[in-house]
Amino acid sequence: MMIANCRIRIENGMTMDITNLMTPAFLVDLPKLKTNIRNRNERTRRHGVGLRPHVKTHITTEIARMQIQDETAGITVSTLAEARFYQKNGWWTTGGR
Repeated sequence: MMIANCRIRIENGMTMDITNLMTPAFLVDLPKLKTNIRNRNERTRRHGVGLRPHVKTHITTEIARMQIQDETAGITVSTLAEARFYQKNGWWTTGGR
């Protein structure tokens, strides 16, 4: 499948042709991600439910920090390697924030 003339927005409002991306690449629709996190937080708050979101699908400290804003108790990892990744990046010493 050939993708032509498909531009993505990158940092500082700049764009680039998607065919110039080094692969594998991790692309995020940031406005959609923020909306999904906000909706999830509102829903759990409304139902009085505590939440520790799983981070196995993205394994990034940036998104994990976004996920634990507000009253979220923390994160859930699936493997020892994931736990080590977050520990290596200061997660337990800084509370992930």
